[in-house]
Amino acid sequence: MKFVGILSMLLVLLVSSGCGSLVTTYGVSTGSAGQKSLNGFGTFRLAIKQEGFRTRDLNRLSHRTRVFDAMVWTPSELDTISQENTRWFDSWLRQGDRTLIYILPDSGSELDYWADLIDKAKPEQTVEYRRRIAQARNKELKWSLAREEIAGNGWFIVEPVVGDPKVELGVKPFSMAEHDAIVEAGVQGRFQFNPTGPASSGYWRQLPGEVGSSEIVFEAKGKLGELVRVAEISSPDWENSRVIVVGGGSQLTNYALSSEEGASLAADLISDLLERREQRVSGDPMADRNYPTVGFARTQYSDLPVSQYSGGTLKSPGLDVLTVWPLSLVTIHSLLLGLVVCLRLLPIFGRPKRLVLADTQDFAVHIDAVATMMQRGGGLLFARSRIQEFRRRFKNFGQTEKE
Repeated sequence: MKFVGILSMLLVLLVSSGCGSLVTTYGVSTGSAGQKSLNGFGTFRLAIKQEGFRTRDLNRLSHRTRVFDAMVWTPSELDTISQENTRWFDSWLRQGDRTLIYILPDSGSELDYWADLIDKAKPEQTVEYRRRIAQARNKELKWSLAREEIAGNGWFIVEPVVGDPKVELGVKPFSMAEHDAIVEAGVQGRFQFNPTGPASSGYWRQLPGEVGSSEIVFEAKGKLGELVRVAEISSPDWENSRVIVVGGGSQLTNYALSSEEGASLAADLISDLLERREQRVSGDPMADRNYPTVGFARTQYSDLPVSQYSGGTLKSPGLDVLTVWPLSLVTIHSLLLGLVVCLRLLPIFGRPKRLVLADTQDFAVHIDAVATMMQRGGGLLFARSRIQEFRRRFKNFGQTEKE
């Protein structure tokens, strides 16, 4: 894979960041935080981009995003996928050869970072590193105690794990009986003010309604005991599409990809994206005209907004119109023609003139400026009215002094 060199450079960057400038923002995949944060997904996004995909931020689900080859969803709050989102993704997956990577939020990679780095620490830094390890472990324990079993949306059920330092969240096949038991127990539909992860400030779980109608096939990809850390969910109705549920973002964060296990998981996911992309192109002769696109969605307190398509002509945002076939053939040539016209008109207008800066120390310049202002204000009549007003005020001022 092309991102092996990227992972090596990332590890050097993270280790050299030091204690004071350590960034632990969770879930971001763009900007400085997306690349430098231990809990960012910038490296995973860059690796996908290196394989020929175009990546875009995904803020809402709409008719336009239905053309995406894959989507990576990194929520910050441990919550149930709403039925509105479930129905939209079900329709999107039915198009065939699509992949949704849903990454459950956990404690991130800060504890792993300090635990791995303490062996490389200088003797005078050992005490500080041990203190950082204790703080990270306490936060993880606090977050794990605030988590509860989450009813599913028809695809899977999440079971939090307490007391296991290697596993925080487990993914289980959906069970209607277990789903109903969780709902009846009152776990769903209430406020929870305790955070469950580094980007969580307390979450609110939605009361799920009807579950998805597709016949779901649950397959374990990374199994530890009875819990599944990576699961593949498919359906006969989805036309070779699938949902990949990663039981914890700490498996794909920037720091996680510096390990052999994390890099292997990322490589498998990207290889699957490439395979499904090739299948889609081979089955659709017009698919090679569109750029393969992966959308990255990050949500906090709610699911992704869904925009309903009401018919009519779709308007591409901004410069995206240049990539829409066959309109792109017209717009590109129009831009080239406009450039030629600008170059043709350049000799007519000539070079810009150089302005001569006036000497601010010359009092004559001040007089000329005042004269220009008076001329703009009314010319000679304006000047006479100003002089008469001055004389009147000066005369009144002199009489006041005599009194």
